Amino acid sequence: MKLSKEVKIGISTVLVLIMTYWGINYLKGLNVLEPKTTYKMIIDDATGMEVSTSVLVRGVKIGSVSAIKLESIKSKIEVEITINSDYDIPSDSYVQLFESSIMSATKLMIIPGISANNYSIGDAIEYRYSPSMMQSINAISAKLFATFDKVDTLLNSVNALLSEKNVENIGATLENLTKVSENANDMVVAQKDRLNNIMSNFESLSASLNASTPEIKQILDNMSLVTGSINQSLPDMMKQIDNILKSVQSTEGTFGKLLNNDAVYNNLDSTLKNMSLLLEDLKLNPKKYVQFSLIQRQTAEEKADAKAEKLKRKAEAKDQKKNK
Repeated sequence: MKLSKEVKIGISTVLVLIMTYWGINYLKGLNVLEPKTTYKMIIDDATGMEVSTSVLVRGVKIGSVSAIKLESIKSKIEVEITINSDYDIPSDSYVQLFESSIMSATKLMIIPGISANNYSIGDAIEYRYSPSMMQSINAISAKLFATFDKVDTLLNSVNALLSEKNVENIGATLENLTKVSENANDMVVAQKDRLNNIMSNFESLSASLNASTPEIKQILDNMSLVTGSINQSLPDMMKQIDNILKSVQSTEGTFGKLLNNDAVYNNLDSTLKNMSLLLEDLKLNPKKYVQFSLIQRQTAEEKADAKAEKLKRKAEAKDQKKNK
């Protein structure tokens, strides 16, 4: 059967497309002639990943990234990985970004678990983010630059401190300190004799105190004896004072009766009032009580007046008693 020219061109085109597809996948690390299993990862950041990024297990390549999908800016990134169907992945395994050196390409490393169960086709494998080497270097560089800025600020401060004007001020300060030290030395030398006298006086005082130590000790011993005697006699004194207070408070003793008996108090008060009235009347009428006569005697009229006055005082005294 003779094929037409158009059929030959079509078959050739199909073969070229097939070879091209196979070659591209081969360059990506995919062998279309081998059975494959596809898994996915849901991640936040795909930095360092690209289609055809190798997937390794303990350093052996078993597949590659077949697709990276981002539906929207706010959505997460879906990464498809295709590996050889000969390898099963335990369900507690996870994927981590790996970068062996700065010049080499990044790779995805599957850290295998120990579970007896395996991921199924299309399952999402756990991805654990780890910064790439360049990101780590950038972070370290940022810290180093911040440190360099601080060092630069410190050096600028030191330079400002060591400016010509400040150096002159420091020199002047040191010179003033030297002068102060010299003045202090001169003062000490000038007052050397006085200081020696003061020290001699201190030594004399110390010697006097040492010499008087026995006398001071005797005085202290005497004071201790006196204190001991007072301490011994103090309980007896307190007991006697307590007995006195008890006798004063009781109504048996004379002093207690005087303090606690109302009748004694009233009589004493009445007596004092009578004495006050008597003294006042004595001042007003002294002739009633004291009469001096060298020649004449008291007349009958005077005797009658005196008797009437006496009766009047008795009547007043009775009235006062009744009122009380």
